[in-house]
Order: sequence, then C-alpha cells, then structure tokens
Amino acid sequence: MNKILFSGFFGRRPVLVRRRSLQSPLDRWLLGLHAGGGPGRVAWAWLCAQVAARYRSLVVAGSLTLLAGPGLAQASFAPLAAQPPDNILGLVADPTVAGTLYACNVLKVITSANDGATWSATGNTGAFNVKCVYVAASGQLYAGADKATLPGTTAGVFKYNKALNTWAPMLGSPLNVTALAVDPVTGNLYAGTGTTNNSAPNPTNYGLGVFVFNGATWSAANTGISALPGYSVLPAIKAFGRLPTGELVAATYGGGVLKYAGGIWSLYGAGLPNLNVNCLTLDGAGVLYAGTDNGAYAKVGAAWAVVRPGLPAGKPVRALASQGTTLYAGLGFYHYQKGSAYGEIFSTNPAVGPSWTNAGAGFNSMSVLALVATPTTVQAAACGVWKLTAGTWAFSQSGITLANRVFRLVQNSQGHLFAMCSNPLGSGGVGGSSVAFGGVFRSTDGGASWTSINQGVNYQRLTAIFVDSQDHLWLAGHQFKGLSVNPAYVLPELYKSTDNGTTWVVNTSINVSQDEYEFMAEATNGRMYVTHAFGSPTNLSATNDYGTFANNLMPTATTARTYGFALNAANDVFVGTEIDGIWRSTANGAAGSFVGISTNAPTAPQGNNLVYVDPYTGTVFASGTHGRVNGVGNHPKRNFASLPADNGLNLFPFNNLPDYGGFGAVSSDNRGNVYFHFAGFTFAQTGLYVGQAPFSSSTVFTRLTISPMSTVSYQFSSFIMDKQCGYLYATNITGAGIYRSTQPLNTPSPTALVTPLAAATNVPTMPTFGWVSTCASESCQLQIAPDAAFSTLSYDNAAVAGNSLSLPNGILTAGGVYFWRVRSTNAAGIGPWSAARGFSTEAPLPITLVHFRAALARHAPRVDLMWQTAGTVDGPYFTLERSADGLHFERLRDVPAQLSAISSLTSYATTDDQPTPGINYYRLRWAERNAAVYSAIVLATTGQGAECLPVVVRTIEQQLAVRASCEHPAFRVNLYNLLGAAVGGVDWPANQPEIALPTVALPRGIYVLRVSDNVGQPVKKEKLLID
Repeated sequence: MNKILFSGFFGRRPVLVRRRSLQSPLDRWLLGLHAGGGPGRVAWAWLCAQVAARYRSLVVAGSLTLLAGPGLAQASFAPLAAQPPDNILGLVADPTVAGTLYACNVLKVITSANDGATWSATGNTGAFNVKCVYVAASGQLYAGADKATLPGTTAGVFKYNKALNTWAPMLGSPLNVTALAVDPVTGNLYAGTGTTNNSAPNPTNYGLGVFVFNGATWSAANTGISALPGYSVLPAIKAFGRLPTGELVAATYGGGVLKYAGGIWSLYGAGLPNLNVNCLTLDGAGVLYAGTDNGAYAKVGAAWAVVRPGLPAGKPVRALASQGTTLYAGLGFYHYQKGSAYGEIFSTNPAVGPSWTNAGAGFNSMSVLALVATPTTVQAAACGVWKLTAGTWAFSQSGITLANRVFRLVQNSQGHLFAMCSNPLGSGGVGGSSVAFGGVFRSTDGGASWTSINQGVNYQRLTAIFVDSQDHLWLAGHQFKGLSVNPAYVLPELYKSTDNGTTWVVNTSINVSQDEYEFMAEATNGRMYVTHAFGSPTNLSATNDYGTFANNLMPTATTARTYGFALNAANDVFVGTEIDGIWRSTANGAAGSFVGISTNAPTAPQGNNLVYVDPYTGTVFASGTHGRVNGVGNHPKRNFASLPADNGLNLFPFNNLPDYGGFGAVSSDNRGNVYFHFAGFTFAQTGLYVGQAPFSSSTVFTRLTISPMSTVSYQFSSFIMDKQCGYLYATNITGAGIYRSTQPLNTPSPTALVTPLAAATNVPTMPTFGWVSTCASESCQLQIAPDAAFSTLSYDNAAVAGNSLSLPNGILTAGGVYFWRVRSTNAAGIGPWSAARGFSTEAPLPITLVHFRAALARHAPRVDLMWQTAGTVDGPYFTLERSADGLHFERLRDVPAQLSAISSLTSYATTDDQPTPGINYYRLRWAERNAAVYSAIVLATTGQGAECLPVVVRTIEQQLAVRASCEHPAFRVNLYNLLGAAVGGVDWPANQPEIALPTVALPRGIYVLRVSDNVGQPVKKEKLLID
C-alpha cells in the first residue's frame, strides 16, 4: 500500500487562545466557551490547573493501561525512558549545605544533594509558571511564580517546608514574581515582579515593581522606580543582588540597575549603555557585574564599564556567575528577539587573557537561563541542567525527568524520533509559559536519550515539523513581536534539514506567512504541501522538488487560518479552513482546482474545520466548532465522516459521539481502527476514543479509560504511528511527555524465514526452524504441511515465543517432502503469513552418493556432470534434473545405473549440451524402496552469466561494495570472521549492479565474503582484509 506522509498531528493546538479567534473544540472546551453552553471558564481553568499541576513536566515511571470496551483489544501506554528536557528557569545553591542545589521548571522544583549528580522532586508547588527559586542565608527555600493553581488563592510567592516536603502559598503576595531576596539584617522578603511574554504590544508589557513582606503583611516598595518610557508600567525586575555594604540592588528590564536605600530606589551607576538588564553577580573582590541584552558590564567606581571584549554582539547575557577570578556568562535570545535558538557559555579570567573566550565545549542546548558556580563546579540551566567537569559541559539531570512540552512528534525511515517542543505563551493562563521556545530534539535510540538539534533555527515559537519521503526534515514557526523600540512583527520561517536535523537552512521560495505555518504533508506522488495562516495571496504552497514552492494554490477568499489538512491515496487535497469550510482539489492541488465541499452542504461541520483522511480505508473525517445536520445549523453534532467512495461529499454525523464535542489529534492502524482525542462537553466525555471501519452514522466509539481509574481517560494531544513496527506514539496534553503503546497496534510485518533454506534436502526429522520478525510480536505461529496449500497440517503451534523452534520427534517422517510458514501475531492474534518454503527430510539410504559435481567445459558451451556412488541403486537409472531458479526442476535425461558390489565405488558422467545462460541448478533423483530420493543441488554458470560472478570493488569508507557486470538473480551476501561467525549480511536484489555492506563496527582483520543464491548455494567466496 502506498503511504501518505503527514506531519503527525491533525488537530489543532490545545490549551491556547488565538488573537483572532479561539482555535479548536478542545480549546473552547478547556475554557468553557462552547457555543452550546458549558462549564464556566474559571471552573475549567481550575480543573485543568489540577491536571497540569499533577502531570505537567514530571514524567512518572510505569505504564497506563487503557481498557477498551467489549470486542476491542486492551491497549496500554508507557512513557518513554527519557524525554526531551524542559527549560530550567531557575537554579540556585543552598548556602547552608554544601553540594545542595535547587532548580525549577514551570511547575516543579527539584533538588540535588550531591552537586548535581542526581536529582529528585520536591512536593507539588501548587503554582503556575514557577519562574525563580531562591535560598535565603538561613537555608529557607522560596519559589516565585505567576500565580497559585487553586482558585481564589492570591499568591505568587511560595514557601517550602523541607521537613514535610510541602509548599505553601504566601497569601497576599504579588503575582508574576520573577526575583526574590531576603534582607539578612531585617529578615524582610523582597519580591520583584514583571513579565516578558509575547501576548501584548510590548514584550515588557507590565511590571508591578517590588513588594516587601515584613513577616506579617505585603506592601509595595516602588518609590523611585520610573515607568518605562512611553508606557504606564514599571520595568520587570529580573534579578536581585546584594552589595558588600548590604544594600539591595535590582536588575530591571528597561530601567537599568537600581539600588534600594532608605526606602527609595535610585539609579546605580552611570553610563550603562543597555538598560535591559537580565542578571547580576558579585565576584570575590566585591565587584558587581550586570548582564544586559548587549554585553556584560562591571561597576567600576561611579560608572559602568565593559568587562572585556569578545562576547557576541547583540546577544543577551541571561546569566552570570563568578568562580574565584573566573567570570562565566550564559547567553541566549528571548522569544521576541530574532536570533539563534542556541545558547552559549563564555568565560573570562584576567590571569588567562584579556578577552572573553567560548567555554561551552560539550554544551548543546538553548538559551542559558541561570548559572551557579561553587568552588568545585559550575552548573548551567537551559533545557535541562548542565554541569562543567574537567573543562567540558555534560547534561547532568539524572534521577528525574522534567519533560519539555512536546507539541509534535515525527519519525524518519530509520526509526529516529524528532520532537518539536513549544509552549503556549501567557502570564498565568492555563498551561501558559513565559518560555515559548522549547526547541527540537532527536532520539536515535527509541527515546532512551535525546539531543538538541537547533543549529540554524532562530528563536520563535515552533508550530510544525515534518519528515518527507526523502528523510528531509522540515520545521516552521509562528510570528513573534519585536522589542519596544521595534515593535513590528517578525515573520515566521520555514526550515529544511538534509542531515538528520544537525543543521537547518531557511527556505526562501515559499510565501512568507503573516502569522504562522501550520501543516505539512506529502502525497504519494512526491508533491509536498505547506499551509500557513493569513498568507498573501494564498494560505497553501506546494513543491515538487522539496525546495521550490508554488504559492498560489488556494482561492484568496480563504486566506485566514488552516485548521485541518489531509491527502488521500489518489493525491486529492483537503483543506479545513477557519471560516470557509472544507475545500478539496482532485487535481493534485493545482491552483484554481480547489472547490468548497462543505459550506453549502446540508450536513457538515461549521467553523474551524478539522479534516483527516484515514490512509488505510480512505474515509474522510471532519469536525468543527459546531455542526449543521439536514440544514439545521448550530447543531450539537459536530463530528462527521464521508465514505471512501464519496471522497468528502455526503457527510454524515456520528450520532453515538457526545454532543458539543470535537476530535483533535487522530491516527489510524492498518486493522481499520481510528484513534482520536475527543474534547467533550464534560471532562467525563473527554479522552482517547477508538472506532473501527467501516464507519457509518451509527458507529459506536469506545472511550478508553485509564486503569484502575475507570472513569478517567488519558489526554493525548498528538499521535504518530510508528513507521517500522506500528507502535502508537502520543504526546500528553498537559506536557507530561511522550508515551508509546506497549505493543504494536498495526498488524505485524511478514516474517522472514531463515532455516531450513528453500528447497533444502536431507533436513533432519527433528530440525530447528528459525525466522526473523522485523518487530516485536505477542507470539508467532508455525505451521508445517505435506502440501503447499496447507490443507492438511502436520504441525500447528500458535504460541511460539521468540524466533525459533526445535521440532520434537514424531512429527516429520524420513524421506518426506514438507512445506512450512510462520506469522508474527499481535495481541489480537492477527498477522500475515510469510511465504511458504519447501524442504525434504533425510532418509536412510542403501547407497552413498560420494560426490556430485558440475563444471563448465573449457572449450564448449556445455556443462559436464560427474558423480560417484558406493553401494547399489534400487532402481534402473538416475534421473538428472535441471532448474533455472533452484526451485522448479525439470527432467534433463536418465542415466542407467550400474551393478556393482556394495563395497565398491562407481563413477558416472554425462553432459548438458544446451545449458541456459546464467546459473544452472542440477540434482539427481533415483528410486529407493519405492520412494524418490534427491541429491544435493549443484550449479554451473554459463554464457553471459559466466562472466557475471560478483567481485569486490572496494573496501573503503567503512563499507565494502560487491559488483556484478550483468543481469543476475537475487543473491545473499554474508561476511564471516575466521572463526566462522557471521558478522554482517545483506540481501542483493536481482539485477542490481552493486550492493554495499557496512563494516563500520568491524575491527581490522581478515574476513570471508560469501555470495549465495536464493537456495543457499555459494556463488562467490573469497578472503578480504578489512582495514
């Protein structure tokens, strides 16, 4: 079956509100804004907060079993062994306990008692968007956040009880807390506020200044802080510091460095050229350093001066730390600034040199958000925690997994996984985050480890990732806004990688989206599509060469947003729009070929139309914010389908799905099942559903529930079906990581038989059968029969574990002819049979065939055949048989048997005067005890094929190549060491001129190359030196 490649997510992005309109049924369900009414916004925000607080980012080991209804197999899911690491927003050392560290992501605070070697979680913070952690001189731990998760609780500062491992909100504390400090003399706690999110015209859209807690009440302490120029808000407080003289200083974003004395804030130091200050630190000599959006500065006397040259110009210094006389700087752009997503680490030391030097060897992550230096090590907070050891950085966050918010997941043909992480922006919103860019990560080991792959990607919120049929990676993003001095929108970019994500290059031929790129997909004919919102003049582009895009495909009337995109096996294109219904092209997406198929239909979804085509059955699924049934609008039925023959027309509603809900993420298996996340009118209706083809208006869908919580279904926000083995991967709606079904859901691939070989003779009557299953299976079934139709079975075992079975005695008879086959089966007992193989068993013979040989005559186009026997033949003659493929033999001639004594040797010879060009297979047949007995097969190569023996042409670049100069049958190439152990092998398709055999893992030495035909007969054998 031809496969249609999709971007891996067919619904819209959950838990996010657009500036123009609400996005998806799931979004509106979460926010309680259904057209038909529903739970209030505050109630649902609180419920989702509890879900997020429990699951977001912290991945719990173990599996979640989803129990299906009657007639459906059980499916279970488990988190991957590792997850793409989350942004670590804060990192501090405990001044009272050496080696103790604390770090935070948006919802969790974690701790290490061994200088970052291992980490564990503290209790539930009860906070949204934890932004900072702080340890006072007394050892008391605090966390600053946007707000509390519990409705009615006003708090942005949270206090930790180490003995009980619990957090408590400090009631009355300010919201949107970004920095904390305790006065060691008075004990007063100071909280700085602000945000730099992307949801208002200016990135520093509001700050409430500084608040102080005197042990009883909170009050503002903003005297002397000026509003940002041109705005009525105070600058965000990014960090606090303490001067050697005891005064409190604050780094403000837009107002420079301020000092607090006598209850009044004042500008500290003159001449700071960039007032966007991100961080502060003191060195051992008491010198104060400030990291700004353009360089690091030291307070020297009454003024600020550049520390040293060498830092990248224009790249914000987000973190500073001092270790003795060495100063470290962590760099990285904000999401509203156009610049590389990669973070960098520099250091400077007067004893080493006069400038900054790159100290980031081994560091591979995004913006550095915090640095901590102790006498023995330096730790960096980025995506995960990184530790400097012996001059090299290494990811060190072991013992606990804080998962980045995986927005979409894709897989290439090698089985490599690529996770695109992205956080919805917002200050305190449901699932919102002040760190929009999550980055892109690659796993080449099935999710056991992840590597950041963001080289060449500019900082922006990512929206789409895709792998095309050539294994090229594509990545796209969302528009973002500039700084206050340059508030213009920075438009999104489309990237392509041809080296497995190691580097990315911007595509310049596609129309620049005015909002975001949304979906990417490829048809079976190789035509790739990209949709984008508010494109000019179109919101759909396509390329036939994976590079140059045609940009005028959709009518200009549909230039809003794409909510769904799908392709069928005939390469028809379906586009679900925001306000103009579903459009379809049956002409390969050519400009002018799109026609609206739902706007005037009597039964169809309306508004924000999602569309999905099941690649196995061709069924078209559609959903919207509301529905129309038999001409009645605003109908509670919002989910529809069209039969394969109707190709999107004659939509019918699914009457057995709950009203006022809609599907989001969708995937299919090859058994006719469709899996989708359904956003219901109530939480009890929401979750993972499955239905089975053929579909109709009366199809019953089963809501899968998490055991043992039988009323709760898991919340998945995107799916991909594993290309290799049929596992279903899913990302969690609350950001709790990537899950995978514990068993393949697809029907397993056909099994490859290994031994006995096809047409094998003299097989023992108690043989061992072996085969190879491409993927894991529940079990295997082995059948043996005396006929190729398997009408009568000699052996049938449907519960074979593993990939081999030794047959017991009494099943096969001596001198018999049999056929065998195997199939790998899934949990439902379903799987395809392998091709059947025939073989014959050995039999006790009154004669012995000493040898049987075939040789090409030197000066004539004939084959000489010779054999020798010991003993007497029970029949009057030998029959010589010939085959062109080693499987199907025909009689060539009869050779009379000679009478001889039992102990004597008898020689025979004959010729084949008209051999076929290429390889000729020969065998002898004679009668013994009224049964036919066959010799082993020999071969000879004649004509053009005689000059077509494979030859090794090179053993370089960690591979060897074998070449044939003419047409040839299928071969098997194996490589053995001198002990006879197989160390590599590959199938060589018929007539392919050359085949490569990788040798990358082999040590230097002598090896034996063996080329065999399809029945295992050797065609070529030689020794090689692999260097």
